[in-house]
Amino acid sequence: RVSITWITRYIDSAKGLPINPNEFWPFPTPIPFKRDENYNRENNFFLNVLSLRCDVFPWWDFTIRASSVDDRELVEDQFTPGIDLVPGVPLEEMTIDVDSERYTFGTQHNFHLLDEMVTVIAGFEYEKENAIFKGIWGPPIYPFLPTRVAEDRTNRALYVQGRFDYAGFAFIGGVRYDDDSIFGNKTNPKLSGSYLYDKTHTRFRASWGTGFRAPTFQELFIPLFGNPRLDPEENTSFEFGVDQRIWEDRISLEATYFTSRYKDLIQPSPLGVSNIGRARIWGIEGGLSVKPIEGLELRGNLTYLNTKDKETTEELPRRPRYAWYLNANYRWNHRLTLNLDFNFVGSVRSDFDAITPHGRYLLGRNPKYKKVDLAASYVLLDEWKFLKGLTFVGRIENLLNDEYQEAKGFPAPGFNFLVGLQATL
Repeated sequence: RVSITWITRYIDSAKGLPINPNEFWPFPTPIPFKRDENYNRENNFFLNVLSLRCDVFPWWDFTIRASSVDDRELVEDQFTPGIDLVPGVPLEEMTIDVDSERYTFGTQHNFHLLDEMVTVIAGFEYEKENAIFKGIWGPPIYPFLPTRVAEDRTNRALYVQGRFDYAGFAFIGGVRYDDDSIFGNKTNPKLSGSYLYDKTHTRFRASWGTGFRAPTFQELFIPLFGNPRLDPEENTSFEFGVDQRIWEDRISLEATYFTSRYKDLIQPSPLGVSNIGRARIWGIEGGLSVKPIEGLELRGNLTYLNTKDKETTEELPRRPRYAWYLNANYRWNHRLTLNLDFNFVGSVRSDFDAITPHGRYLLGRNPKYKKVDLAASYVLLDEWKFLKGLTFVGRIENLLNDEYQEAKGFPAPGFNFLVGLQATL
């Protein structure tokens, strides 16, 4: 049996950015944010994904997947006296143009052996990326800032994973090898295991592994904020948890402890991106899911984080100490779906202070906030002529029109909504 899937997505957007932080501010914070009606951003994004799945035998299936992404982002700012300032440099305009392409190819083979007791997964991934970064300044101030950077890189990866299930036990072991044309090669192992005590429907689980993340092209080379001296990020993680199901699986409880230690953690800042030599994160996460009646599911999740920059002993910025998530989802007659989300995010340590366009000082931690979203969908047609389905979709974000800032100085949108039709061919 063979199946082929093709996904394509095209986005062409333009928006004004009336709140502009002064990126060139040379003094200690607070950074002044100003109203700037000449600050605009355009984005053109085109994605194509083609995948083929083939079930060769009951014990062997494989997938081949290829994708392409063409992404261009253009930021333009006609400088306004008193708003856009570079001390000692009479700038009149700025344009940042980022044009990137990414191509990927991969295949994964799954082998199911000994009556599904053993599963082996093996695969290969190839990624080619190239980008051109342009910074145009008026008048030109080169060599203070580069005007054009063109870079390309490739990454090849091999991975294999094995799973063994027996009498409630599950053991998983795997390894991944990456060869990056800029940052060299890295091998990362992962191990995990779990045990299900069937009498009480209780599962104990644990995992350990290492990870590797190369900086993105934007983090390395984007004008003003990129840092070509970034090192790749490495981490070692451990996790232990317990899952419990009761009331004929209509109630699910989860509790997890996790910890990660980082080397050269990649961390954004107001003036760019940098590495944190050593960092540690640990936390506790709890989850609850209840299905009181048919079609209705209520879910809740709480996460507590404890973070530390081991070089400065300070808390890591931009990571909330705690976050609540509540969700109610209702499905009726396989046609109507209603979804209500409630997010509550605790205060976070900010790596800079700011002054709003109204002159209000934002000092210290970024305050906590809440956000409520509502979504709905209704299947209009199951199948009609060349259509396999037609669905009406609608979503309201920030239903209560709360004022909040995920990042200090950048107000989030207020009440907003979208409606549309989703067709399946």
